[in-house]
Amino acid sequence: MSSMPLQRFFVLFATTSLLLFGLFWVMEPAPAAAEEDPPAAASTVVSGTLSANTTWTVAASPYVITDDLTVDAGVKLTIQPGVEIRIAEVRRITVNGTLEARATAANPITFTSMDNNMWYSLIFAEGSSGTLEHVWMAHGGLLSADGMVSVASNDVTLRNNVFTYGGQDYNDALLFVRKASPVIEDNEFSNSSAIGIRVQGYDNSRPLVLRNNRFSNTPDVAVHVTMSEETQDILFEGNSSSGRGRNGVRIGDGGFGRSPYLGIISGTVTITGQSDFPILVESPYLVTVPEESKLILAAGTVVKLSNERIDLRGALVTQGSADKPVIFTSLRDDSYGGDTNADGADTTPAAGDWRSIIFGVTAKGSELRHTWIGYGGFASAEGMVVVQNSELILDHVTLAHGAATDETDQDAALRIEQSSPTIRNSTFISNAYWAIQWNGFDQNKPIVFEDNSFIGNGTGAVWAMLDSEHVNVTLQGNSSSGSKFNGFMLTDMNSGTPGIAGAVTVTGQVAFPFIVSSAVIGTEMITRNLSVGSKGHLTLPPGTLIKQSTCIEVHGQLTAEGDEANPIVLTSILDDSVGGDTNGDGATAVPADERSGGVRFRPGSEGSISHMHVRYGGACGNETEIEVEDRAILATNLLLESDNVVVRQSVFSGAGPADLGVGIIISGASPSLTGNEIHANSRGGLQIRGAGATPIVESNHIYENGAAGIHLLNMHSTVPLVRNEIVDNGGYGVHGEGDSMAVLRRNKIHGNNTGARQESASHIEIDARFNYWGSLSGPHHITRNPNGNGDAVSDGILFESWMPGFPGYEIYVPILRTRMAGYQNVYVPLINK
Repeated sequence: MSSMPLQRFFVLFATTSLLLFGLFWVMEPAPAAAEEDPPAAASTVVSGTLSANTTWTVAASPYVITDDLTVDAGVKLTIQPGVEIRIAEVRRITVNGTLEARATAANPITFTSMDNNMWYSLIFAEGSSGTLEHVWMAHGGLLSADGMVSVASNDVTLRNNVFTYGGQDYNDALLFVRKASPVIEDNEFSNSSAIGIRVQGYDNSRPLVLRNNRFSNTPDVAVHVTMSEETQDILFEGNSSSGRGRNGVRIGDGGFGRSPYLGIISGTVTITGQSDFPILVESPYLVTVPEESKLILAAGTVVKLSNERIDLRGALVTQGSADKPVIFTSLRDDSYGGDTNADGADTTPAAGDWRSIIFGVTAKGSELRHTWIGYGGFASAEGMVVVQNSELILDHVTLAHGAATDETDQDAALRIEQSSPTIRNSTFISNAYWAIQWNGFDQNKPIVFEDNSFIGNGTGAVWAMLDSEHVNVTLQGNSSSGSKFNGFMLTDMNSGTPGIAGAVTVTGQVAFPFIVSSAVIGTEMITRNLSVGSKGHLTLPPGTLIKQSTCIEVHGQLTAEGDEANPIVLTSILDDSVGGDTNGDGATAVPADERSGGVRFRPGSEGSISHMHVRYGGACGNETEIEVEDRAILATNLLLESDNVVVRQSVFSGAGPADLGVGIIISGASPSLTGNEIHANSRGGLQIRGAGATPIVESNHIYENGAAGIHLLNMHSTVPLVRNEIVDNGGYGVHGEGDSMAVLRRNKIHGNNTGARQESASHIEIDARFNYWGSLSGPHHITRNPNGNGDAVSDGILFESWMPGFPGYEIYVPILRTRMAGYQNVYVPLINK
């Protein structure tokens, strides 16, 4: 084949191939074209000032705010459902007129950022109005905006919106309210840089209401309310909070740099809180209520505190109920209000987590009812609750787990300063030291203290340190257990200053006794007596119980007149046989070496005692002038140094310690003792000492004392001791020392180790004629009456003439006559009795 035919073949082949390929392309269906995004709707760029009513539509959406936009006063901007607004970085929308953005859950309005940069704020200025409903808003609140939405007008409603991912620093909020009270309900606030809602003061023309809002992941706090001179109420209802940060609403007066006691209110403000959305008080946001103002907390409100206090110059009223108490507790306490600090179980509450609630002198009209207060008393607070005003009423209040962290402070859950609040139906549980420490009363108001319960308080129930008081104290229906001091302690506030300076009646209970005792102050055990000043008059009504480890000293007047059915009892704090385990040691016996207490009448004092039982005394004889025979200092139940005291039909027993206790000591005075029982004292029954002692001692039963029934020390008296029964004492029935001169008549002296003994270097006799010695034959004297079968007597006892019986026998005088075998007594009637 030639080259030409070959060339034509290739051309023909190529042509044919092209034709066939073209035919195939035409005949094969073409693949569907790739689907492209629909063309974007034309965005609407907006900035500057809207000076006429305007509506933003879906058709023109999205609206892009490239520069600040202002809705002028008197102008209305309406945004339709489904509209999207994109705001450039650091740009804002300021509404001076009206903004209406009402949408639906299915078709919300959206406010968001442009190019993933944060925008500034949507601002409702003062005097503006508007509604945000079903709006989704995010990524605003840049720099110093304070809030992604900022509201300074009451005429704004925020309902069913979602505010999320807003704010930049620790102080920013999703919603910032300034001096206004808009409607805020059914919104969601989440993922703020710091705060969900921040309120910088609200409007004084109407309440601030937050209802049914949901908060989550607000790193600082769900709601913060800075209050300043407010007069309107606050209502929290149906709100909830979860996630990190403080799950509640914090209130305070401004934090750092505040003016002390500026005050958070200037009228009467009621805060209605929730049990599951607590009010928070934490440093540095002090809560203060100024004078003439009143803060009311409605039933069910929970307040949680951390390192801060509530300072009341005006009134605080809690309106709790049995089923909805008002709660004050630690931020760490998850048992009330849930996990408010969002740490799970990492922290638990403890005494001293917060400072105190202080009722100042001017906090008049304060009332706490059905209120639980716990875990306060931080550092030097000196009390979880501090009261300086007598008008306060505590009724159905519980104070628990309170007081400071330092034992030497000896702080109390409730510290009362020179005032007399009413305390009733209240409970004090597991406070670290004292439940109540009372530093002086209000001199114009008696103490009302009734139906209170004390359980497991570390040191004691009540310690009242008295400062020249002249008001009555009445205890009724109280109880205490599980403490070192289970009762109402009464001691002088300062040594040398009388605790009681006027007419004071203390009416106590058997189940909740008064206590006079030493106690720890700081790091030292301080001995404090209870003293009645020279112009004071202390009255103990029938049935009063006082337990002691220190002395009651009377410089003025003591009236302690019980009755047979209801005696007054003064006994050791260790004595559990009456009033229960007052010192909380579980022991039931009084150790012989630990007896103390008693009463001392100082020279010039006055007293009337009847049907009073004093036992286990020993703190009132601590003076060197009663040292005897180089022995240790004697101690006594009753020390009488005054003429003007009458003691009758009373019982004095168990004085100690060891063999040093004397039932009654009369020192240089002439009181009257009639019809008393003086027995079972470790050393002696009755000691009379001093040349000036001329007491009336008549018809007393003095028995079973460790040594002498009656001990006469340097006594020079011709006043007879008559009709006493001095029996069964371990030593002498009557013991004279130091040239004592005394007269005893018609007494029963028998069963003693020795009936009578006189120890006189000057051979002075004790006139003990006309007494019964336990036998018709008279007392036994080795030479003067060797046949006497009665108690023995020593030299220096004039006994010839005795009674053959006691008490209703004739008294006989022995006549001696000579007999070959010696002498024999012949009895001649002298007196018929």
